[in-house]
Amino acid sequence: MAYKIWSWAVVLLLSVYSVTPSATLSEEEASFITKHALPDGPLKDKVDKVMADFPPLHGMHGINREHDAFPPTKYTLFHQAGFVPLKEFRVFVHYDLPEFLIKRGRTSSDLKNIGRIYMADKMRECIKKFQMQNIVIPQKYLYHLPGKPARIHNENYVVLSEKLALRNKEENLKALWHLPKQTVQELLTLIKECGYHDSHAYNIACLPNREGIVAIIDTEPQTHSVSPRVYRARLMQYLNPETCAGLGDL
Repeated sequence: MAYKIWSWAVVLLLSVYSVTPSATLSEEEASFITKHALPDGPLKDKVDKVMADFPPLHGMHGINREHDAFPPTKYTLFHQAGFVPLKEFRVFVHYDLPEFLIKRGRTSSDLKNIGRIYMADKMRECIKKFQMQNIVIPQKYLYHLPGKPARIHNENYVVLSEKLALRNKEENLKALWHLPKQTVQELLTLIKECGYHDSHAYNIACLPNREGIVAIIDTEPQTHSVSPRVYRARLMQYLNPETCAGLGDL
């Protein structure tokens, strides 16, 4: 039942934050923003300088196409400002900001992007509760876009996700197959407790030079109730069956 409780918790928590971009900032939002803001210091100063040139997201939400199908004017704007669009114009990198991936919402009203931070928090709580030693959650920050209203909304915020050194896809698949039983047990427990739905092989990164340690690199939450058995099965197809023996019912 844990996954159902968490699924509904995500919906309720995100519903606290109105999809109206100019609404008054609530006490709950103020607390959330303070907790997850990038701390003051040289790194924030660098981020502020880079993000001052981030092109407006207005009109981009809902576009999920590769760059060759994207309006050339928008594509040019991002490149001129030093931003390189990656996955479906929802993830960006910048030449002068190698520390982070910059993630935007899929649509203007969809709060799953901001929900990545909720899920990351939930995963850290789970890791602490079960004393897991082999799972890493990259740091994520809620970043307020310059000149935008303070209200939590996809038009006003992006998520800065810590960029890790990763294996290529083929090497990661091989490493997943050879994960030790303890790491696999922790992963399956995490999926069950958090209802993590995006548990396909490319979101579970086996860190190079850190044997048996994995990072959950995408923490987008689910907003509907589906048994975590489905999500565990999605991951287990990439794991050695001998390692998974006896763990399917965690």
